[in-house]
Amino acid sequence: PDPDSYDFTFERRVTIEGETWTTTASGTVDGSAVACEVSLSGPAVRADRSLIAAGGRLWAGDSLEDLDPRGTAGALDRTMLALCPAWPVTLEAAGLGGLADGTPAVHDLDGMPAEGYSGGTEDLAAALGIDPETVTVEVFNVWIRAGTSWVVDLDLAVTGDIRALLQLTGDGYAADATATVTIAQRITAIGEAGPIIPPG
Repeated sequence: PDPDSYDFTFERRVTIEGETWTTTASGTVDGSAVACEVSLSGPAVRADRSLIAAGGRLWAGDSLEDLDPRGTAGALDRTMLALCPAWPVTLEAAGLGGLADGTPAVHDLDGMPAEGYSGGTEDLAAALGIDPETVTVEVFNVWIRAGTSWVVDLDLAVTGDIRALLQLTGDGYAADATATVTIAQRITAIGEAGPIIPPG
């Protein structure tokens, strides 16, 4: 299962023909509750928003100290909330269960023992369910907390047909483009983050 609570950071860069769009998200997950701040950037959208989702309700605003209740999550709210965090935090949920084979590198990350693995184009293609001929992976490093399948550090750089990379980039890009996508996600404070207290 996912850890009970943790803090996360996420960054995604999409570069097409020399133009780069950078999206970031950071926050806390505590059980089913999420508090995060997102800066979303793409060819057709630029938005900054703070969000808290807890108990089946959503609050959004310009900062975590100034949130308004939302009766329902609109399309933009749902898109931004899906970035909190964007990458699944277990190997199995990410479709990377087969990546942790062989002897890992061992390192301490934020004071906790972690095991590192490197993947390639075939691993990412299997995780995304795409044709490996459509993408090329330059970097795919995954660190998991020792004794678990929790992905605590992920670095990815991949180039390919934007249509094959939509699960990583989201919509809004030219359909015939070749893109380079870099992703970095970290989770910290496992079991120590939170609590998340909804407004009011």
